[in-house]
Order: sequence, then structure tokens, then C-alpha cells
Amino acid sequence: MTIHNSLRLYVSADTFTLEPVYNDPSVVTENVVIQRSNGELRLNAPAGRVPADEEVMTIYGVLGFIRLLAGEYMIVITDRHRVGRIGDHDIFKVKDYKIMPFSINNMALSNAQTTEEASYISLLHSHLRSGAFHFSYGYELTHTLQRQSDLRGNTLPMWERADERFFWNYRLQSKFIEHTRRHKDQNLSNFILPIVNSFVEINSVAINGKPFIFALISRRSRHRAGTRYFSRGVDVDGNVSNFNETEQIVVVESTSSGLKPSVSGNHVMVAHVQTRGSIPVFWTQINNIKYTPKLQIFENPQTENAFRKHFESQKRLYGPQLVINLINKKGYEGPMGAAFSKQIDVLSDPQIKYYHFDFHHECSKMRWHRVSLVLDHFHDDLVAQGTGNRTKVGALRDLENSIVRYFKNNFMDGARQDAYDLFLLYDVHDGGSHPLIDHRPLQFKLVPLLLVVGFAMLTACAILPESLASSHILLFASFWVAVMAYTMRFIVAHGVHYVNWPRLVPLDSDMSLRQYPSVTSEAKLGTAEVELGWKNE
Repeated sequence: MTIHNSLRLYVSADTFTLEPVYNDPSVVTENVVIQRSNGELRLNAPAGRVPADEEVMTIYGVLGFIRLLAGEYMIVITDRHRVGRIGDHDIFKVKDYKIMPFSINNMALSNAQTTEEASYISLLHSHLRSGAFHFSYGYELTHTLQRQSDLRGNTLPMWERADERFFWNYRLQSKFIEHTRRHKDQNLSNFILPIVNSFVEINSVAINGKPFIFALISRRSRHRAGTRYFSRGVDVDGNVSNFNETEQIVVVESTSSGLKPSVSGNHVMVAHVQTRGSIPVFWTQINNIKYTPKLQIFENPQTENAFRKHFESQKRLYGPQLVINLINKKGYEGPMGAAFSKQIDVLSDPQIKYYHFDFHHECSKMRWHRVSLVLDHFHDDLVAQGTGNRTKVGALRDLENSIVRYFKNNFMDGARQDAYDLFLLYDVHDGGSHPLIDHRPLQFKLVPLLLVVGFAMLTACAILPESLASSHILLFASFWVAVMAYTMRFIVAHGVHYVNWPRLVPLDSDMSLRQYPSVTSEAKLGTAEVELGWKNE
């Protein structure tokens, strides 16, 4: 069953109608008609009168549906970019989209609701514009080559075969999915397009004159997705924050290699898979605008069970595990490494080989070649790969990235986390709570204005025609320097009030702080992440 790769969308005041574009006019067409008044949909509804004001556009898939205060919205792909080809299938990136309301207007909303609705729409735009969303009409982009091989002979439609972890728009496709499940004669599978939040690069290369395709695909899980500080650790089901599956694929023509084709057409494909995720214990970090956010490990009685579930899932999906812990062995990260090692010892699984590689210590002073120690340790399990050298330009770029991360982590990531949550799991309700409104006390909102005023006053001092050495100017400037210094001290002391916190979904750490004692360390954040599960396929 093939997903439609091009659709005509007919928009009238009453309906949205989706109709596939066929190159072969002899093919019997089908359509989906969606009633804008109540959201009801029907496959192959009888043709009605064509309204004079009907708008027609070409789209390349339906990303899904979401309900906000004004009702449902349909999100469609209006432009796509072809990234490349794997085997016999093209891989595309979402280039542009359109959010289309079912409601003709927002007259039923109050002024406050209209403002809140605009905020929700803004979050959707920020998420869709910031992500790298890829799809294919024929290639199983949610699956590694190994899983695709295991699915050979499976005749279910693509959305049912998809790995739900990487089916990023699964929730938004629930309207079509549930309709298909409820009505056996209304199968919308040809219209259900899985989207993957991923990095995809596909290049044609050659070694010793022999051409092949090299592809790199990094898929992001929709479970516990979020920003750097607002999503950490593991949940009770064993899902770790910001889990990524990275697959390197090599594709060669079977006729030139003498090997048997695999997975796709007459091509030979081989792949190597690596996964990465947050350390699978209950922990968090609390932003407070300082460069050294608090790190807390929770003494949660469910830690052992969650840790076991995580690695049972890893082994089931990827086989025996080569686990590399990259955090510091000493300092504030020490307790994290100890907690991880402790759970590894408790699990005592012979299929898990664990290695704590103190990355910052071993590779300090730009000694990046020492990464080879990891390869030496796993020599019998992993084929060694080359490493590169860091330059002074790279060091400056790291400094730039560090500064950018600081501002994003403290002053932008709350909204980014809200965008993740709205897209993936948050249900908007008209309960009058207005979660996106800033409820901080007025004094906390006004204090930063003193910095702006102070900066303006100092600028005025610098451009006034009177001499800078004038006692009046010096006294005036000194006053505003003192005001700005006091303001900065106040902001730092009350840093948690100036962090851009997520507002839609309460943080897990809030619950944990209330329920469990913790080990606290107030020091600089490092690489509190872990590489999990290398496997050759």
C-alpha cells in the first residue's frame, strides 16, 4: 500500500477535500472529505456542488491535526526538498507548511482566548520551523535497515509498521488513524504519512574509483523529547530524555559488488547503528541563570526498575550493548557516574559491557586522538574508526557555541519546551487557566527594565556635549552604575524567576523534589549524557 506523494487540497467554507494527483488518468481516484463544522471525515464521499469560492492548492502530505481553543487545525506540507535517494526511494525534507483552521473565524473566543490562541499558533510555527522533519513515501524512515529486514513480508501499511518512537507526528495523525481503525471500509492509510524529526544527509562518493552512496540518518525519539535542561534522566517506563538513534548506511549496486541485494531493489545495503540518550537514572538540573545550574540525583525507589526496563528495551531492539559513559569521574559529575556504575553493577547483565571514559580528563588540552582508547577497549567488539584534529578556529567556535547555549538554556528554552509539548503530548483545554500567561509578581517583571534604563542613561552620559570629567556627569553616571550593579545582583540572587520556564507541562523534577530526598551538587554542567548501544548491522 503506497502513500500518496502529491495531493490536491480543495478548500471551501464547509469542507477540506483531499484528492491524490495521479499521472495515469486511468487510475480510479479517491478522496477524503473533512467537514469543517464538526471535524467529521469520510473516504470517497459523493461529489457535491463545487463552490464558486473554492480554493485549490497542491500539497505533498498531511502532517496531521491539532485541537486548540478555536477548534481543530489541519497542518499540511506545501513544499518539500529532495535530500537524496536510498535504494529505490526518495527522501524528502519538509520545506514549507500551512496551518489551516477548521473555524472560519475566532469570533467565539474572548480577547484573552484570542491572545492565548495566537501564542499556541506561534509555538507551533516555532517548532515546525526549527525542526528538521523528513519523510519518504516508500522508504521506512522510522526504521533501521535491520528492522526493515525483519519486516520483510509484512503487508501492513507504513504507519502501522512504523517504529512509534520516531513517528514524530503520530499524535497529530491520530484523527486519520482512529478513523481507519473504527471504520474497516474507510481505510485512510494511503493518506497517513509518518514524519521523522531527524538529521539526514545522503552523498554519492567513491573510493578507489568504486562509487557508492553514503547516508547518515539520526532519528530523535518523541518520548521525553525536550530541551537541554528541561528534559533529563529516565521515566518509570525506561524512556530516557532526548534519545537519538544514529545510523550510517552504505549502498552499493549488487551487480558491481557481486553480493546479494538487501532490503531495497538491486542494491546492497550495510549499516552501523549508534544510540545516545540521557543517563538512565532519575536526575535533573535546575536553571537559575548562573552558568553552574544545580545537578540533583533523586533517590527514587523506582530507579532500579526503570534502569532495567531501559536496557531490556535496548537489548531487544539493538542486541548486546557497548555502553560508554562520557562524564567526569571527579567533581560535581562524580555522583552521576557513581549512580550509573552502581545500577550497572546491580543489573549485572553479561550482555552489557560498560566503560567509563572520562572524556574531559582523557582528551584535555585538545588531545582528541585519545578517543582511540575507547576503540582499544572495545577492540574485539568494534572496528576502529578515524578521528580528527581540533583547531584554534574550532576552539573559538566552541566558545561561541557555549555562549549561545547559555542564553538559549536560560532565556529561550522554556518556549522551545512548550513547543515540543504542544506538538507531542499537551491537550489544550478551555479551562480558563491561561497557562501561557506570565504569572510572576510585577516587581520581578519590572526589575530588568532598570538595566535598560541604566544603559540608556550611561549612553546619554557618553554623548552629552559636557565634558565626561564633569562632576555632575560623573555623579550621574556613578548613580546609574550602582543601580545597574544592584539590579544585576538582584537578578542573579533570584535567578529562577528570570529563567524562561516551560508553562504547559509541569517538569518531572518538581514532583521528584517534593517526594524524594536528593544528592545535590552546585557546579558547572558538563557532558552528562551517555552513548548507548553500538551495533553493526
